Amino acid sequence: MNLSRLWLPIDTLGQRTIEGLTYLKNLVLFFSFALTLLIQNRHHGRRLILREVISQIYFTGVNALPFMSVIGLVLGFVTIAQYRWNPLLNSGTELMGEIFHIVILREFGPLVTAYLIIGRSGTALAAHIGDMRISHQIDALEAMGISPLHLLIAPRILGGMISMTCLSLYVALMAMVGGMFISGLSFFSYFGTMFRSLSSFDLLILLFKSLLFGMVIPVIACYHGWRVQYASTEVPQQASLGVVNCMGFIFIINGTITAALLYRYWG
Repeated sequence: MNLSRLWLPIDTLGQRTIEGLTYLKNLVLFFSFALTLLIQNRHHGRRLILREVISQIYFTGVNALPFMSVIGLVLGFVTIAQYRWNPLLNSGTELMGEIFHIVILREFGPLVTAYLIIGRSGTALAAHIGDMRISHQIDALEAMGISPLHLLIAPRILGGMISMTCLSLYVALMAMVGGMFISGLSFFSYFGTMFRSLSSFDLLILLFKSLLFGMVIPVIACYHGWRVQYASTEVPQQASLGVVNCMGFIFIINGTITAALLYRYWG
């Protein structure tokens, strides 16, 4: 028996683990350098940085509002509909509010918003940075003594965090409106129930996830755009890889936070 074949799965697993840790290290360094440059040069180019942040918020957040409105309405409608049609759950309006906040605020609101931002903005962001690499625009900035990480990457990370947080809150609000149509309650009774069962902890979880997701998505997307080197064919490859990795990271982070909350509750 060839012993090398027995070690092949272990060797492959080890290589994949090293590659994954190296990739994670590169992401952390990429983000750290951009954040450090933003802090160090906070008094330089404020107008340019602010313009880039506003542009990113407009592209990622404002332009997505119509689509996010529909998604939020459907999420709320489906959540409350499942509650009403399930006799095991339909035991009072207060429970309806608690279930809504757990499902929408803690879990599906930030998660669905993050995946939609990945599909809509993550690909475009990676492709944009990749095109700038191919066309030597980033090289031109460096030749002029301007840090691309400071001017291009850091504002997009800030804009992504702000957009993700605002969109998550907006989706949660629209979901609340969507659930009203199937709740069978009056306007004041429904929203009174929702706000009575709302806790500051639910909002903290929503904000924490939104800020974290909003940071991870542009960091990964920009990093993969940054990896483009020579050929234009690298742009769609890196953009697709960035989207896949974004989805994987968001899924793992969300699962980890949920597991920590369950441990806190049941532990």
